[in-house]
Amino acid sequence: MKIKLFLSKIKTWITDHYHILFKSAAVNHLRIQELMKNPDGTYQLTVKFGSY
Repeated sequence: MKIKLFLSKIKTWITDHYHILFKSAAVNHLRIQELMKNPDGTYQLTVKFGSY
């Protein structure tokens, strides 16, 4: 279980740093803005899918 948790944290860290380094500021702002912590301690996540 510790290995799974560790790998999950590493994956999240790599994904976050990839977005910071290689994505635009607008993408990062929207990404951060859409994951918000509610006053009761729960998280609210909005996922949007675009079509081409």
